[in-house]
Formats: sequence, C-alpha cells, structure tokens
Amino acid sequence: GSWNGRNKDKGNKNKNSSGNQSAKKLPQTMKLDNELRQTGQKLNSLASKLSRIEKSVESARKKAQEIHSMVKKIKNIESKIKRIKRQLDTLVSIPQLRLVKPLAKALDQVHKQISKLRSQAEKVDRDVVKPLVAKLRDAERKVESKIQEVRQAASQTQQARNKVEELRSFVESRGYKRGEVRSLEALAKPVRSTIRPVNQVISDFERSLNGVDSGFNAVARSLSGITKVNGSLNKLDRDLSGADKVARDLSKVMAKKISVKFPVKFSITIRELLESPGKVLDVVLKPLQKLASKALDPVLKKFKPEIKVPGDINTLPGKLNSLKSQVNGVGSSISKLEKSLNRDLPRKYQQQLAKLLSKKTSQL
Repeated sequence: GSWNGRNKDKGNKNKNSSGNQSAKKLPQTMKLDNELRQTGQKLNSLASKLSRIEKSVESARKKAQEIHSMVKKIKNIESKIKRIKRQLDTLVSIPQLRLVKPLAKALDQVHKQISKLRSQAEKVDRDVVKPLVAKLRDAERKVESKIQEVRQAASQTQQARNKVEELRSFVESRGYKRGEVRSLEALAKPVRSTIRPVNQVISDFERSLNGVDSGFNAVARSLSGITKVNGSLNKLDRDLSGADKVARDLSKVMAKKISVKFPVKFSITIRELLESPGKVLDVVLKPLQKLASKALDPVLKKFKPEIKVPGDINTLPGKLNSLKSQVNGVGSSISKLEKSLNRDLPRKYQQQLAKLLSKKTSQL
C-alpha cells in the first residue's frame, strides 16, 4: 500500500513539474488554458440561468393553457346542461314524474349562471389567454435556441482546451523544441486576445437576465388563482353526469312497452300510459300503472333533485375580469428577455477557436 502511495506522489510531482516547466516555457499557452477553463465555466453558468428562465416561461405558458382548457370545460358543461334540459322538458308535465320538476328548475338557474360565465370566459380566452399562450411559446422557443447556442460555445471551448493540452503534451514530449514552442505560443496569443471581449459579453448577458424569471413566475401565480377553480368545475361536471344518466334512463323507461292480457294482449308505452291514461280502459289501467311503477321506481330512487354551482365558481367572473391587468406585466418581461437574447457571442472568439481546433501537431 505504502509503495502505491509513494508512486502516486511521484506521479503528482512529475505532473506538477511538467506543468511548472510548461508555465515557464509556454506562458501564453498555459494562460490560455486557464482562461478557456474560466470562460467554459461562465458559459455553463449562463446556460443554467437561461434554463431556469425557460422553466419559468414554460410554467406560465402551461398555466395559461390550463385556463384555455377550463374555458373548453365550461362550454362542455353548458352543452351537457342543455341536453339534460331537453330530456327533462318532455317529462315535467307528467304527474307521476313531479320529482323531476325541482331538478328542471335548479337546472334553469345553473344554466343562466353557466351561460353567462361561458360567454365571458370565451371572450377572455380569445382576447387574453390565446395571445398570451402564443407569446409565451414564442419566448420559450427563443430561449431554447439561445441555450443551444451557449451550450455549443461551451462545448467548443472545452474542445479547445483539449486541443491546447494535446499540443502542449506534444511539445513537452519532444523536449520543447524552439520552433515548436514559438509556433504554439504564436497560436495561443490571438485566441487569448478574444477572451476578454467574450467574457464581457457573458457577464453583461447574465446581468441583463437578473429578475427576468420573477416576472414570469408572478404571472404563473396569478393564473394559478384561476386554475384552482378547476376542481369545482369537475365536481359540477360529475353532478351533471349523474343527472344526465337519470334523465337518459328515464327516457329509455318511458319508451318501454308494457303489456297485459284482456282478454287479448294489450300493449302501450309507459309514456303513452302516463301522458294519456284516459285512453286506456279502467279495467287494464291499474295493472298497467303497476307495471309502469315497477319500471320507473329503480330509476327514480337514484334521482337527486338538487344541483348547485359550487361556491368558488362564483368567484370566477371577477377573476377573469382582472386577468388582463394581471398578465399585463408579462409583456415587459418578454421584451426584457428578448432584448437580452439579442446578444451574440463575438464571432472572432469562435473563429479563433476553430482555427486552434484545426491545428495538427505535425503543423507546429
């Protein structure tokens, strides 16, 4: 074990001494290596900051899309109410189905409220939500493409470091021949001259992004206040589905034919029997009514005459009204972001890196 340790120390000493020797013999090359390392770190840090901003833009966009889906849900709920009302309207006049009356009345109230809400929600969706989703999606795409550009530059910077190390090792392995040292140092100098400007651009870029994500996070929070109502819309939808099923089951039962023998077979639908009992002979009326009750009772037992709009749906009109002013700030966040994204890394830096990367050891 101790031999291994000594060996390791020896290796480190050799590495350090070769590094020290290179620092003396190849000052430009070694400074370039250090500067490329720092620039690579700065580029990676910039890419991370841009990724955080992209996440905040994405979360605002997803919340806006949730509101768009809520508007669709409100439209579907209204369609469902209309369908149930159509079915109930054909049943309310039948005395045996007086149970249906309170539900039909409650549905009228719910329909008035939901219809008004739907018309307001559609307007807000058209004027505010859809344009907001489009703007945020566009901003997201722009950030994404800038992240790729910065990551590409970070990757090219790392490749340049690897190339510097390859060329330095080559020069070192050949005993620092004067011509090769001169050639490598001459190669390092022009690359170094482009590093300060590129670092300046990265620093300015990072600074310009400060606080940008807070604007998008604030919009996402505002939109969350509205999307919370989603649960109540789902509850109303479920309650309506229950009423819808009962109304459909009742319509099916009403279309059912019942028969008695007197003395020949006599058939009639339950609807005809209940709507016009006077057309049926007294002697068969009772047995037919018994059969009708037997068919109707199981459906009527499931019948819930109550249907209400959950409380926090009542807060939705006010929230939708204030939505426009709440998302107004997103415009300035997008402008600030787009202004920042207009910055490009100096061409010269990438050109010098490309020149360095194309250099082969045989060309030194």
